[in-house]
Amino acid sequence: MRFTGARGIDIRFSDSVVGKLHGFKQVSKGQNESGGILLGKISACMSAYLIEEITEPMSSDRSTRNTFYRSSAHQEMAYSRWQESNGYCLYLGLWHTHPEPNPKPSSADRKDWTKAINLGRYEGDSLLFIIVGTKKTSCWLGRCVENETTFVKLKQVD
Repeated sequence: MRFTGARGIDIRFSDSVVGKLHGFKQVSKGQNESGGILLGKISACMSAYLIEEITEPMSSDRSTRNTFYRSSAHQEMAYSRWQESNGYCLYLGLWHTHPEPNPKPSSADRKDWTKAINLGRYEGDSLLFIIVGTKKTSCWLGRCVENETTFVKLKQVD
């Protein structure tokens, strides 16, 4: 899976991450939303991202068919991976599922994303936000410039 955007942004996912994300698709009516954190690396020029790992849903999370509340255990795991890798494994953003074919962020999603951008600690000037739908996966690049938070939908290229 790969996404591209303005300024030469190139987002790639390892095969194992793609398999895990697709495994959480809400394909049956009884499945609740799932989510976690994106982990990986950024190129020196800050335009190429490689998602190599994700955190998976944890017992401390809360979810319903249409909501997902990520517990602080995800951030603890991301920090642990960063330490274990000597700063190689970075927090790159958030992911969650939606029970719709072509997912779009809800107002609650945008509020959560804005909080992550404005209050989170991360490398670079942006974070990624993935929503896994029942048919498509969508990706947004979020950043805060001069106190204005923006989200740009990236184009899937394969």
